[in-house]
Amino acid sequence: NFSGGLRYDIRNIDASSLKEGNTEKGKAFNSKFSNYSGSVGIAYPISKSMNLKLNIARAFRAPSIPELASNGAHEGTIRYEYGNQNLKSEISTQADAALEFNTEHFSINLAGYLNHFYNFIFYKKLLSSSGMDSTVDVEGDALTAYQFDQQKAKLAGLELTFDIHPHPLDWLHIENTFVGKYNITTLRR
Repeated sequence: NFSGGLRYDIRNIDASSLKEGNTEKGKAFNSKFSNYSGSVGIAYPISKSMNLKLNIARAFRAPSIPELASNGAHEGTIRYEYGNQNLKSEISTQADAALEFNTEHFSINLAGYLNHFYNFIFYKKLLSSSGMDSTVDVEGDALTAYQFDQQKAKLAGLELTFDIHPHPLDWLHIENTFVGKYNITTLRR
């Protein structure tokens, strides 16, 4: 079995300036993001009870308004966040594979993936000129300052899932999943 898909997205953001009282907390801006996403995959029956699945995909995500325009305390956290209007779209490429074994009473699935992100968006702690955490005083609370940033990143992982479903107890399923993840980040300079 083959499957695949392709799509093209366009996102326009037209933000007005943000004022808190007489203080301008954010300048007006207009940003446009567009790109394509797609995937192609195959599921191949090795035998009556075993399948091999392979997939390659490309994805796109435009920055959100908070990532672009934040300038304030993030409620429920101890962070003060600054947006970054220079952010580019996140783009990722992924390859994944799975081997499935299914019988009437037992299923096991071993899957792995490698995901490479270009322009991965995250918030980075800001440092003061002395090298210490930069803080912002908000109503007497010293909140650590962060700004949204980007860099390349790689994520890899394995997943093992099994399901025991003995008959005649059709209602009984014993399932468990084991996951191993590995994150690699590469600073882009």
